[in-house]
Order: sequence, then C-alpha cells, then structure tokens
Amino acid sequence: MANKKEDFTKREDEICNLLAWLCCHADEDCPPEYRTDHFRNALNDSVDFLSGSGWYLFNKNRGERANERI
Repeated sequence: MANKKEDFTKREDEICNLLAWLCCHADEDCPPEYRTDHFRNALNDSVDFLSGSGWYLFNKNRGERANERI
C-alpha cells in the first residue's frame, strides 16, 4: 500500500490490526539493546507500513465514530 487509504476492507483491517498488535508486543517484550539488526529493521518497516498506509488514522477515526454512537 504505497498510498494512504481512506477506508480498508474488513480483511485488510484485520491484517493491519494483527500486525499492529505484533509490533506492540514485540516492542514491549524485547528491549532495544537485545534486538538484532534484522529484527529492528523488520519492526521499523512494519510500523512505517502501518503509518504510511493510513491505517493508524483510519483506526483512530473509527474509534471516534464509535464514540459518537454512544
């Protein structure tokens, strides 16, 4: 996904959500000083992908829309 998207299919959202949780847990469970260069690069690439795809903004906006319904 080179361009930012405004909307994601259910499957794309599920995949991005899984990748985001994997990045989050990997970051929490492995201190930076113990990461290999390969692991560090893969983690950074994954976060860059999620950010560049627009998924973070999509997810944030989804949460705001859900709060409006309450």
